[in-house]
Amino acid sequence: MLSITDLLDFIEVDWETVQVVRDATGLSDDQSHGLAKELLKTPQGLYLVHQMFRDQLSIAEKQFDSLRKRHLNKAYSYFSRKYPLTEAL
Repeated sequence: MLSITDLLDFIEVDWETVQVVRDATGLSDDQSHGLAKELLKTPQGLYLVHQMFRDQLSIAEKQFDSLRKRHLNKAYSYFSRKYPLTEAL
């Protein structure tokens, strides 16, 4: 059974971000969630997650998967507002 702390920890990283990390790495949902949380702690990791989104968008475009592309665009738009890239990179 999940505790309230587990739920709050999981909410910190939205499901779409976990999916993008999972699709980019081939890890399980739990492992992808943990990796995403760690990546979002550093500017380099944040940049990497942004790149994972871009890569997944590129794959969806190459596969002519308009539904996935639309979903990823919406998720990436939200992610970019929540975790903007800084000029420091």
